[in-house]
Amino acid sequence: MVRVMIDLASSIFALPHGELICVFFPLNQALRKNSSIGEAFSLFGRTGYYTLPVLDAEDKLIGVVNIKDIFSQQNPGQPVAPFISRDFLSFQRPVSDLDLIQAYQESKRLFTEVFITDFNGNLVDIVSMLSFLKTKIAGNEITTEEQFLKQILRPTSLAKCILDDLHDGVVIVDKNSRILYANRAYGIILGVDVNKVINNYLTKIEPEARILNILASGEPFVGKIIKVKSLNIVILANITPIKFRGEVVGAISVFSDVTKITNVAAELERINIVNQLLTQEMGDRRSLPDSFEAIVGTSKKLFRQLEFAVKVSSIDSPVLILGESGTGKELLARAIHFASPRKEGPFISLNCAAIPENLLESELFGYEEGAFSGAKKGGKAGKLEQAHGGTLFLDEIGDMPLPMQTKLLRFLQEKEFERVGGVNPIKVDIRVISATNKNIGEMVEQRIFREDLYYRINVFTIKLPPLRERKIDILALLESYKQHYENKYKKHVNFSPDCLRFLLNYHWPGNVRELKNVVEHAVIMGNGLVTADNLPGYIKESGTSRVPAAVDSKEENSLGSKLKDLEKRTILDALEQSNYNKTQAIKILGISRRTFYKKLKELGI
Repeated sequence: MVRVMIDLASSIFALPHGELICVFFPLNQALRKNSSIGEAFSLFGRTGYYTLPVLDAEDKLIGVVNIKDIFSQQNPGQPVAPFISRDFLSFQRPVSDLDLIQAYQESKRLFTEVFITDFNGNLVDIVSMLSFLKTKIAGNEITTEEQFLKQILRPTSLAKCILDDLHDGVVIVDKNSRILYANRAYGIILGVDVNKVINNYLTKIEPEARILNILASGEPFVGKIIKVKSLNIVILANITPIKFRGEVVGAISVFSDVTKITNVAAELERINIVNQLLTQEMGDRRSLPDSFEAIVGTSKKLFRQLEFAVKVSSIDSPVLILGESGTGKELLARAIHFASPRKEGPFISLNCAAIPENLLESELFGYEEGAFSGAKKGGKAGKLEQAHGGTLFLDEIGDMPLPMQTKLLRFLQEKEFERVGGVNPIKVDIRVISATNKNIGEMVEQRIFREDLYYRINVFTIKLPPLRERKIDILALLESYKQHYENKYKKHVNFSPDCLRFLLNYHWPGNVRELKNVVEHAVIMGNGLVTADNLPGYIKESGTSRVPAAVDSKEENSLGSKLKDLEKRTILDALEQSNYNKTQAIKILGISRRTFYKKLKELGI
């Protein structure tokens, strides 16, 4: 966010006295009154400025937005209008450097950006205050490196005055890493006495300092985050080599302490998970059939697989679902079945890992009366017959024994089978969906899974991502299961912020199934407010999560109420953008008319 325009390698001697060089600022990177906080963050990141101009419809400059004023805002969809300030420095072109010097002296503070307009008030240029140093840093009589560096740092130079007043830390070193200058902010941020570091060598004080790399490479280091482990702070740094007649003679580092901002951003990211969830839930999921409603989640990784599942649901080809245990493979198989032309037929499931090998054949193919000791009178239909006209789901097919794989392959090829102990072939019309949590490709290579069967069941493959790779879905799953178990146990609970952070940080080896069990445990053990202490002991004892300090009780709102608030604000924003034209608002939100009016009723809009 620090825009450093100090490129001392440029032709500073050719600048005519009294003329300010301005950097062109594309108008499409300016903010408008209806711009959102999210758009502002994006522009701050791309441009590197502290302050962005706000223009009206005629490109006239009407105000500015400062990054410090909006950084703590938690709703990216919120308009920037309330944060527009008229406290900025602007000039009508042409403007001289003397104008800028006088304005700086009169203001007694540093404006990070200066805005240049034409006679109509239209924005034409923006200049960083630091770039202005290029016009005043050196004189025409410099002939040596030493004179060059002394000129920059002479006590009466405007450059040094400006650097002294900056809130950003500034340090200048020569080519041997000797510290020539450090401003007051440098000492404050790093907690050192500036007078004691001047003339010392960074190679001795801080041998791992990033500025030493720039001295060696001559390449600038722009807008990068650096963690200072010894001080437990985070800085955002820009390091520029100082060049004299093409040679690197030193380097200047300008940096900001963004530790607090980084912490705010981390919290903001967690809260934005809810906002992203809402946006995607009202947008992307509108294209999924009703049978997919039971699959909770809106992450891109999951949604891409669900979209693919919808496409293959309309055809009869075999599908193989891959995913770790607990990711919801059977739930997806059911969704595919009930979105298919076979939805009126049965959905029959067989877990190949849960049935002993000697019973698996009879479970799948059925048996005739007298086929073995204990066989039922009249025999019994197997899963294949039961699934006639519908879908057979073979869960954990990777655990199916090789002899059974051979028999299943024959059925898939011939479309008929015989019961155990039977002689009459039976034809059935079914679709087969298989699933496994194993690396079935490796099993084929190891010859413990038949290659020909693998290609039979693997016409289409769907890979369900583990929960640790789609943590954006955790909050939605928590809310869904919380409501379920609240109804089941006739209780009402809220998750505390520290508990939510804990669950967001946990690695979830058991995926969605584990999360569901954890929520049930928490609802039963919680008494109004679910804290980290109400979670299962094995989670609390795991080394993968750390519970941050509890936050203010004012933040202890239920996840459901936060979601509803976000929904309401999003819809109201859309209505405001469309001048309360509901048809236009529906287009902005990207939801169906039915869903739109349903939300209006639910939220009391």
